[in-house]
Amino acid sequence: MATRVRIGGPLPDGTRYDNIMTQFMCLKWGRITEIHTLEDTVVLQRALDSIAASGHAEAHAEPITDAYARSVRQR
Repeated sequence: MATRVRIGGPLPDGTRYDNIMTQFMCLKWGRITEIHTLEDTVVLQRALDSIAASGHAEAHAEPITDAYARSVRQR
């Protein structure tokens, strides 16, 4: 399965965030088994920098990884 999504919205510095994300997903018996996401990460990083500069430190937080997700599920 494939999706293409336009993402946009205002940023704290008055500029606008506009990006396109494409995801390719593999499904087996109705469950997602793989996800590959393509997004312009330079555009995303600029938006996150703007958000962090406005006082939202979580915009620069470490990414959520499979290892992190597994550790949360095990709690």
